[in-house]
Amino acid sequence: MSEPVSDHLEAERRVAAVIESSVLIGLLARPLGHLRHAAASSLAAMVAARIWTEWTRLATGEQRFAGGVALLTAVVVHIGLTVRHEIPAGWLWLLVPGTVTAAGFILLLASDLLKDHGSPP
Repeated sequence: MSEPVSDHLEAERRVAAVIESSVLIGLLARPLGHLRHAAASSLAAMVAARIWTEWTRLATGEQRFAGGVALLTAVVVHIGLTVRHEIPAGWLWLLVPGTVTAAGFILLLASDLLKDHGSPP
């Protein structure tokens, strides 16, 4: 027959206690604690949290539009820097920018913001 649920919980508690008392876990927990404390008091983490909060307040269509614009901007900058340095041989170097361009246009089209600016339905 099966053991009662309380026996399973007790076994899990014992395993958790053994793991927590492990020297290796202790060695890993200390630096992670320092990292958590550093991230909590970091100016960069505070700015990132503020940006994330503002981003989540945007409507879904606005998020898609901003993401599409960011991807298309990244493609233009990437191709501009690549061509300025040296044009690679062949066409394979255009696969990643082409894929990202397609994703950017899909996000723009899915944003519904273009419908307000007279684009075709």
